Amino acid sequence: EVQGLLNELGYGERIAYVTTGHGELSWQGGNRALLQRGLKGFKDDLKKLGFTLKPLGLRQDLGQKVPDDADVVMILGPLAPFQQAEVDSIRRYVESGGSVLIAFETDFMRQANGISGADPLHDMVRDVLGVQTGPGVLAGEKAIYPMARDNKDRLNVITNSFTSHASSRTIAE
Repeated sequence: EVQGLLNELGYGERIAYVTTGHGELSWQGGNRALLQRGLKGFKDDLKKLGFTLKPLGLRQDLGQKVPDDADVVMILGPLAPFQQAEVDSIRRYVESGGSVLIAFETDFMRQANGISGADPLHDMVRDVLGVQTGPGVLAGEKAIYPMARDNKDRLNVITNSFTSHASSRTIAE
């Protein structure tokens, strides 16, 4: 509570737009309800940090532009590709100094949900942010969090320690 009040004093209200319409992870229900618990906590944490959360998709004119009051745009595990007009809006927002949080879904999950094909968002992340996604998936046989109780759980890797990953060191160079 104290952190929330300090953030409000220091930053005022901040707006986080969360993309919709591409099968993203959501705390509002839908076919990925199994994951709502984790996102509910994420949503609560963002609110404690002084963020107001708003949806952002074609219905909210993402095909035209990202709203001027956006402090950050979050793209959380989309399954379906973005339309080029949406990506162009996000590109303009990023190029003008806007902040994004992008969590791509694995190709494995996209294929399991019947989605295939290129997503122009990946090209934008490569071209504008300089981040290239690879074909591999981080998975494990031990230290996993069981959610669906099937082989997909191997993607839910957990740990009680951390270090820098080779990809982080490469980006820093």
